[in-house]
Amino acid sequence: MCKGPDDNVTVHTVKEVGQHKKLSDLWVVIEGKVYDLSKWALKHPGGLKPLIHTAGKDATVLFNGFHPSRVKKMLAPLCIGTVAKTEMPVTKRIEELRQKLVDEGFFSTDRSFYQWYAVRLIALFSLCLSLTLWSKSVYWKLLGAIFLGLFWHQGMLLGHDLCHNSVNGRKLDYFIAQMLVSLFGISSSWWKASHNNHHIVTNAVEHDADIQHLPFFVVDSEYFKSIWSTWHKRIMDFDDFSNLMVRNQAVLFYPIMMVARVYLYIQSVVYLATGRISERRGFEIASFSLFYVWFPALICQLPTWGTMAAYFFISHAVAGILHVQICISHFPMPTYMNMEMENDSEAFFKTQLVTSLDVTCPWYMDWFHGGLQFQVEHHLFPHIPRHNLRKVQPIIKEFCEEMGWKHHSVSFFEANRMVVNHLYEVSKKTPNMRFTDTKLYDLLCARG
Repeated sequence: MCKGPDDNVTVHTVKEVGQHKKLSDLWVVIEGKVYDLSKWALKHPGGLKPLIHTAGKDATVLFNGFHPSRVKKMLAPLCIGTVAKTEMPVTKRIEELRQKLVDEGFFSTDRSFYQWYAVRLIALFSLCLSLTLWSKSVYWKLLGAIFLGLFWHQGMLLGHDLCHNSVNGRKLDYFIAQMLVSLFGISSSWWKASHNNHHIVTNAVEHDADIQHLPFFVVDSEYFKSIWSTWHKRIMDFDDFSNLMVRNQAVLFYPIMMVARVYLYIQSVVYLATGRISERRGFEIASFSLFYVWFPALICQLPTWGTMAAYFFISHAVAGILHVQICISHFPMPTYMNMEMENDSEAFFKTQLVTSLDVTCPWYMDWFHGGLQFQVEHHLFPHIPRHNLRKVQPIIKEFCEEMGWKHHSVSFFEANRMVVNHLYEVSKKTPNMRFTDTKLYDLLCARG
């Protein structure tokens, strides 16, 4: 077992570790110890992407953010040495901060919080069913659509907690997520894979799927070049339709957010169809399929096609508040290309501070934001349950002040203004496209 520099084990330099960053030759540093993951990488339960993005680097903060402490014991056979402690002073400070939060109990879950949360979800869905099925007035039925949207909104926030294993622990949380989130029409496996990747490469133009929204939105002018997405594994074409949409993206932002949930349906179907789920694939597909039974069955109880359409739109528009909350957390913040973090956890920690935005709000609005208002704290320590994030925030702010790092926090309305303004500023850089350069022109001329 690899124990430390005083136990006659090899001491590597940070520069030496940085040379081993290929999938076939993959080293990482965790808490000062060097691990060779080359032969084990394909067995990683979280997939290859997290390993590829941290190859040759200090992955301490990332590892502790996404794994329970017991996993460290499993790494022992892969340890090949250590790095000199003097080379990683900031990493040591960050780990001391994390240990302080652990010692003060902030990583512990208050089960009563989630018990009351379950009661809230049941109440919202019961109100939805009562108004939709048994009221005589169309207006009362459409009020049921609002409660359905709130049910989805609150349910997906719970799904976020479950997929971060911050309720009961990995196995049980993932099982509940596969059942609950899938019943909302969203694949929890797709969401978890995409979201974990987002946490690792936040706002990286070519890597982070959470900011890759062509043809509708562009948050960085680099997307005008039709770049390669490592997540989608394809070129994201900036074509004439993209040009049209992006030119008007500031105006279209909220209307698109009102139906953005449909995009999640499509992504979920595509992900499930590719067979990339490794755990309980059949169970998740069965649970996911039930959504396309109960939701159409509910809508079909409405008297007219017009009422059905209004019900669909209202429920999705209310649920779309969540998509706005997600966007304001990162859209207005800096983005970057050709991600090359330094070989220590300081770079990752600072990247999260630079690319994430907190939303200030009173405690009685915590139910509405669902922990997303503490985006900085959540990105730094993803396993901390949301009900503890308000207590953690001042500790993080104090730490940032000591280190000379900026912590970003604005009001909900200011965050929305920042997003719209950023989209507008990027839209002004949209390349001019002549009609003769468009695909429509090629089609009319029978070209291509």
